Amino acid sequence: MNKGNFRFAPVIYLQPSLAHTSAMPQQNFEQIVEKYVEMNLPYPFQ
Repeated sequence: MNKGNFRFAPVIYLQPSLAHTSAMPQQNFEQIVEKYVEMNLPYPFQ
């Protein structure tokens, strides 16, 4: 699945991608921004 020139995580990598995103720290602003950006890969409908 893609939107414009951005390709989202393929289905075979969806579960590992979701696990990686869930495990990312979110203690400060930089970590929260990094996690938000990573959330775009497994979740294209946000």
